[in-house]
Amino acid sequence: MTSLSDYLKTRLLILGVVLLVPVLYLLFSLYELGLDDATELYLQQDMDWAIESLSQTGVLPTAQTGKRFAIGLEQLPTLYHSVAKTLPDDPYLFLQTADSIHYGLVGEWRGKAVFVIHEFPLDEPIEGLQLETIAMLMVLSILSIMVMGAWFMYRRISFAMRALEFSTHLHGMKDLTTGSSFTHEEAVAWFSEVYEVSHALKVALKQLQDKTQQERAFIQSLSHELRTPMAIIQVALDVLSKQTLEEKTKRTLVNISDANQRMQTLAQQLLAVWQADAETPKVRVSLMQHFDQAIASLDRQYHCAEQIRIQCHETVMVMGSELAVQLVIFNLLKNAWLHGDGIINISLDSKGFVIVNPTGSCAKAAAEESVGMGLFIVDKALDVLGWRSFVEEGDEYRVTVRFDSAPK
Repeated sequence: MTSLSDYLKTRLLILGVVLLVPVLYLLFSLYELGLDDATELYLQQDMDWAIESLSQTGVLPTAQTGKRFAIGLEQLPTLYHSVAKTLPDDPYLFLQTADSIHYGLVGEWRGKAVFVIHEFPLDEPIEGLQLETIAMLMVLSILSIMVMGAWFMYRRISFAMRALEFSTHLHGMKDLTTGSSFTHEEAVAWFSEVYEVSHALKVALKQLQDKTQQERAFIQSLSHELRTPMAIIQVALDVLSKQTLEEKTKRTLVNISDANQRMQTLAQQLLAVWQADAETPKVRVSLMQHFDQAIASLDRQYHCAEQIRIQCHETVMVMGSELAVQLVIFNLLKNAWLHGDGIINISLDSKGFVIVNPTGSCAKAAAEESVGMGLFIVDKALDVLGWRSFVEEGDEYRVTVRFDSAPK
């Protein structure tokens, strides 16, 4: 296992060495084409060669293709006489004709002028590839090597990053990349930094899963434990209600029965929250149907159907847990009724819904619900659905629910 920084340094070093090959080839090609002979350095080298040859043998070196030597103006071709006679202090001469370029250097040996001339024909075909073609091929080769090197490094690092993303799942790397046979555990182990982060994520996720499972088990057990005594109490109340009792006693039994029914509803909702959070089946849910069911359920308890008005100009369907949708709508409507005295207005569209009670108070509802389970049930159901709720502070009860988790 290597670190990401070491991997990058190694790959960049290899890429640099690979790039050096076409660069050196380009320089060698330029040298072979003779362009370096046009520089002052090679003119001076040939001048030193000519003077050394004169000193040792008394004759100039033999002329070569594109390179000639002369001593005195009498040996210099007449083509260069006009330039040679008007040389400034700079000993270098330059002459361009219709078909060639001439570079020269003037030196001195025993009081005589020594000339070195380099000639480059403009129309002379170059054997093999032209300079422009070689330069273009070299540039394309360098760019190709850079792109390929960057692509391979990107793929390697991206594999590791995507494997880290899926490190807490049971998917193999074939699920993440097309045609790759290595697993995500192998990809995560490529770099030490990624492996350490992956290990920390797995430990944290395991702890979170254990805690969540404990909470689910507690809610399930609590729900079952509550339902059993509540059912027994309800049976006893039903038996007592059939007896001949004083009016005050009857009213007390009715209040006890109402409280017991609320406890039974709470126990059922706790169990429903656990089931929705555990299974979360996604189906197409009709919002209008669940609003009608919630209004009918509240009307049986509080006779409030005539005071609940809903506006909806389109058929609104959502994908999600039907049980979670039922919990959200019922509890929000119930809170709106219990924490206000006016008519409840509901506005429903494809983006969400708004519940308003002009004479209610969200602050009062939140304060009272903070000691109960209503807000907990709504929040858990919203998490299952991936919805967001917004409570507007003020003198009225107003709750807005959006069908997506993105902030508005």
